[in-house]
Amino acid sequence: MTQLLVIAPTARELGSDWRLPANVRTGVVGLGEAAGPTLRALLGETNPRAVLSLGFAGALRDGLRTGDVVIADRVSMGDGSARSYGSPAAEALRAQMPAGSTASAPCDLLTTASPLLSAAEKRRCGEESGASVLDLEGGWIAAEAERARVSLVLIRVVLDEVGLSLPALVQTIVDDGGANEWLHAIGFLLRRPLAVRDLIGLASRSRAARHVLGQVARTIVPMLVPSEAEPGAARA
Repeated sequence: MTQLLVIAPTARELGSDWRLPANVRTGVVGLGEAAGPTLRALLGETNPRAVLSLGFAGALRDGLRTGDVVIADRVSMGDGSARSYGSPAAEALRAQMPAGSTASAPCDLLTTASPLLSAAEKRRCGEESGASVLDLEGGWIAAEAERARVSLVLIRVVLDEVGLSLPALVQTIVDDGGANEWLHAIGFLLRRPLAVRDLIGLASRSRAARHVLGQVARTIVPMLVPSEAEPGAARA
């Protein structure tokens, strides 16, 4: 029986360099609203007791830096609706996090239909929503977990700080469902060669956030899965 389903929007965020207990499955759910129906299908296939959602997020307030970990307990949608899922598993994990860390504090996550590219837009959105971080999938994931009555732990690692504006390339990649990143990057640099420094900086942040996500997975999964599980690797 599947005890835990670990999901992420992309293979980069999910990772593959960590071992899984035999009763843990993984799946890539895709970017944005597509994550909802993909997760619904995975829930039907695996019937897990809990879902661990991993991914990157953008900061919407000062004090959050690249690589900071947050455990969301409330998800707001761009249309103003909100969902507080109060997962006992998430609350138990938060209680085990180091005191004073970003992971030990309650966190509101805002899910929007498209990324916020400018620092001014991110800051304004944070002030209006009260959310600490932003992603494109959390609201859809929380809705499916609630529909299936499955416990959800939603963990995000900060990629871009609130004061960092993102290049238009990010929107292009999202519009293409996360595919062909290198082709889009090459095309973007051919049109805007002076943006190379910005892209190098963003790539560095992505690597740092990805490293932290891997650490999170290796630490959190054993906390959520019974210790008697035999090691193995079952991937969706």
